[in-house]
Amino acid sequence: MFKYRFFQVIMALSLVLLIISTAIMCSFSVFRVAEKSYKPSNSGTISSVMNNGQTEELSEFDAWVEYSIVLDALDGDSEQEYRFGNVYLSTENVMRLEQLADIKSKASNGVFISIVLLVACFVVIRRRRLYECVVWGGAAGVIIGIISFIAMAVSGSGIMYGIRRMVFGESYAELFPGHDVLPDIIPAGTGTKVLWVYVGTIFVGLVVTIIVRVISYKKSRPHKFR
Repeated sequence: MFKYRFFQVIMALSLVLLIISTAIMCSFSVFRVAEKSYKPSNSGTISSVMNNGQTEELSEFDAWVEYSIVLDALDGDSEQEYRFGNVYLSTENVMRLEQLADIKSKASNGVFISIVLLVACFVVIRRRRLYECVVWGGAAGVIIGIISFIAMAVSGSGIMYGIRRMVFGESYAELFPGHDVLPDIIPAGTGTKVLWVYVGTIFVGLVVTIIVRVISYKKSRPHKFR
């Protein structure tokens, strides 16, 4: 029985990892927008210092291209990829982008690892139908997701404070405090979308947990013979 309990614990922890990692990955997905849907957060004139040292005005299309280059670099493996565009990016903002890229990479790895562990554990525990661990993991994942959201909401410094200002105030200067054009070319409404996607993913985890709990409860009830 100890063997099954061990795999139940691993499965529960894997579900926690899956819920949190999926919420983070889904939140990152809203940053990418098509050119026809792009509207920069700065609705006025956007001027930027270019890599050649000149200051130029960016059209909406130019801003989208430069933003897309920065976004593509989040999936790269070198900070030099952020310099592939024409606009100048401050060292401070490149470092912040590197932090975000690291978070995204860890979340992606978390999704993969958790799915592998879930499949492996399911193969073992399905023989005994010990599915209550799904409820444990789902509930813990939702609780940790809510706690992390509250921690972000009350944060007063660092990257968490920048994310707080982005999702609650649609201000990107705190997330990217360097002196360059990056806060101006982030799509308008990105912060609100990040908020709803993260909360929505956690809510889905809660709903699935409730459904599994109801099903497992009905399965565990003794049969009535007439």
